[in-house]
Amino acid sequence: MRKIIDSTLGIIFLIFFVNRVGLPYGLKFSIVLAPFFAFYLLKNNKLLRLFLPFYFFATYTLIHFYQGVVFKDFIVSTLILFTLLIFLVSFYSFYKRSSDISAFVQRITEVNFGLTILAFISLFSGFQLSLFWYLEPFTPGYEVLPRLKMFELEASHYSFLILPLFFYYFWTLLKEWSVKNFFYLLSLLISLLFSFSLGILAVIVISLGIVLVVHSVKLMRLKPTRNKLIFVMLAGSIAVLGLFVFFPENPLAFRIQNLLAGNDTSGRGRTYEAFEIGWQVLNQHNPLVGIGLGQFKIVGRETLIYYYKFANMPEVARLPNAMAETMVVYGIVGFSLKLLVQIGLFIRLKVYQNMFQFSLFVSLFVYQFTGSYLFNEMEYVFWIMAFVPKLRAFRTSNYFMK
Repeated sequence: MRKIIDSTLGIIFLIFFVNRVGLPYGLKFSIVLAPFFAFYLLKNNKLLRLFLPFYFFATYTLIHFYQGVVFKDFIVSTLILFTLLIFLVSFYSFYKRSSDISAFVQRITEVNFGLTILAFISLFSGFQLSLFWYLEPFTPGYEVLPRLKMFELEASHYSFLILPLFFYYFWTLLKEWSVKNFFYLLSLLISLLFSFSLGILAVIVISLGIVLVVHSVKLMRLKPTRNKLIFVMLAGSIAVLGLFVFFPENPLAFRIQNLLAGNDTSGRGRTYEAFEIGWQVLNQHNPLVGIGLGQFKIVGRETLIYYYKFANMPEVARLPNAMAETMVVYGIVGFSLKLLVQIGLFIRLKVYQNMFQFSLFVSLFVYQFTGSYLFNEMEYVFWIMAFVPKLRAFRTSNYFMK
């Protein structure tokens, strides 16, 4: 049993932290290990779980192939999609049968803390700086600010990985105080702050705000929880107020000003601009079923050039927004189905009755409209965690027991 746990942890660490490190051609370990995951499903008699998603996407594949695609890019993207499905069904099977998710959360948090220390050593020594830190301007007009990215392509991708860990320890501490859990949460908060992804920080605030409002009556009935919640809100407010009063030229204030003025190119590109460009491309082809996988970088190039008035076309043409990309690839039908499935499962599985799942669901629902990408395997992993009721200590029936 110990060997099984250790080998599982090894695979989780590999995909969670270094999924793309050292691999060529944009490959990921979640793709490379697809045969291993397929064997895992076969060995555990779970291979039939692939039938429904394979059937759905195979139908879309035939439709797109019939209406015309650039064959090479379409086939490569389709193969990547199928390896992604194998990985996700494997994770679903593992997550559903796992008896101690809390132990995995703790170990991942500990490894993250250790890597964060290495990242700070790298920052001060300059050794392998670009491996740990994102060194591009985070908003126009501001100097380069090193942002923690921990082997990911961007800082926002790394901070996104922290979401379920943060929610786990936030709700755990709000319920019951523990010095160990406090330091775990503090380490995650440090990682989030130094990755400085306003999008993820905003998603966390929105998610916690909605969950706290929905369950406010029950939360306020528990005196220890109420006191801790009031303390957190006061401490957060004082920290933000102090930042703006004593350091008015801070990066946060500068980016907020850029956002309000419409000068933040990253914020615009990840939100409404992605949908505007996507709709222009979609409207030129088939709005109902989309243009197919791997086609945007070909048929969308001219639209990107015209929209942004590029003098030189970027090497990679893509939409940095998961829902905009879904709309382009699978059309209005695919876009609508995705939302209906999410909302339907939220209601059917009563996700709102679990504090952890509820906050994770809200964060993912908001995030998909403000960033991410279609083949973001960790986003789908988190969706599985949001829908599968494993962490029963966070169920409202248990959480609000005195």
